[in-house]
Amino acid sequence: MTKANKQIIIDLRFGENPEAFLPAVRAVKEEAEKINKYPEPKREQLINYISKNEKINKENIYITNGIDGAINIVFSIYADKKSEIILPVPTFPDYEFSAKDLKYKIKKVPLEKDFSLDIDKVIKSITKSTKFIVIVNPNNPTGNQLINNKDLERILKSFKGLVIIDEIYFELTGETSIQLLNNYRNLILFRGFSKGYGLAGLRIGIIFANKKIIQKINETEGRSNKFIVNRLALRAAESVFLNLPLTREYINNFLNTKNEFENQISKIKGIQVLESKTSFSLFKLAKLSNNIPDKLKSKGILIKSTKVYENFPNNIMIIGVPKKEEIQYVYNSIKEIIQYG
Repeated sequence: MTKANKQIIIDLRFGENPEAFLPAVRAVKEEAEKINKYPEPKREQLINYISKNEKINKENIYITNGIDGAINIVFSIYADKKSEIILPVPTFPDYEFSAKDLKYKIKKVPLEKDFSLDIDKVIKSITKSTKFIVIVNPNNPTGNQLINNKDLERILKSFKGLVIIDEIYFELTGETSIQLLNNYRNLILFRGFSKGYGLAGLRIGIIFANKKIIQKINETEGRSNKFIVNRLALRAAESVFLNLPLTREYINNFLNTKNEFENQISKIKGIQVLESKTSFSLFKLAKLSNNIPDKLKSKGILIKSTKVYENFPNNIMIIGVPKKEEIQYVYNSIKEIIQYG
């Protein structure tokens, strides 16, 4: 726990891994002695590691500045005021923000009451103007898988535009659509190092796509901003693949802490733990307790307001996973608010 103005501050807003990956910390410290030098412009070493680990051609990989960087560059390349993007809602709001900035028309497909995605509704929403379909899988904020590969193939076969599958939580689930890349030229996958790998502060992400799409990204972003990924981020990301046994142990430790946290919170009367395949936990309240984020903030605990998500129930709390030694304090704080208001 850290202290600011003599108050405990536990920041659980963004679903971060609460512990740093020590091999990455060591790699960053060693690389810090070279910060006077530009980073590797083509990111070849990291691409080689990813290619070998994922058993995918290097020409299908691009390294950029986090998922946000991936969204911006891909949307920018194909930006057209006449084009539209199909988004399930609720979902990660940065897709809508970026699309609006680039003047795309946004067509929303609301999730069902159980947070599932009706694939037929998605397909029926496609028009001649549809440029992208974007699906975060598993979804932020609902925590569930929205699509399987069989249904994804249905969309890919019936749609001439581009389908983006955001796999930012891949390392926590092991579920991926990467095996479909060779068969479908209109499939794009986004991944990152922020969640399970614990590199959120270094902003580094991966785009997997057909080689022509990757070439187009290189010609656009690579020509104007070839040093977009800093050398500390590159070395930290490489450490993930250079220490795979420790990486797996690190991820398992996070999942165990998440499970311990959810089991503890489940003991509070009036709270139901919802399944979440992401890096955050979901807790459904039997009855709404007003201003929980503000009340927790007064106790030094920061959680995300669900108001940023469209069509998201106001009786569900989204809470990141605290450190093991913080679980009891978070539990006590939530219990007190739920029981006494």
